[in-house]
Amino acid sequence: MKTAVEWLVDEIEKVFVNQDIKNTKVFEQAKEMEKEQHQETFKQSRSANIFKENMTPAWESWEDYYNETFKQQEQ
Repeated sequence: MKTAVEWLVDEIEKVFVNQDIKNTKVFEQAKEMEKEQHQETFKQSRSANIFKENMTPAWESWEDYYNETFKQQEQ
């Protein structure tokens, strides 16, 4: 799954041909900001008690969720 930042960069690179935006500091900063936003949402969902009693969450930790959802495509 692509993140919104990765999708945006792909679209920008279609317009600005021969511009390697993915290897810029700005792109890395945007990805890190997006990751922090996902992490905050994950933590808030855990603290909101949205899970039923004895219901096991799909992921044990934020890192498990992030790696399974987003790290697969980077390889």
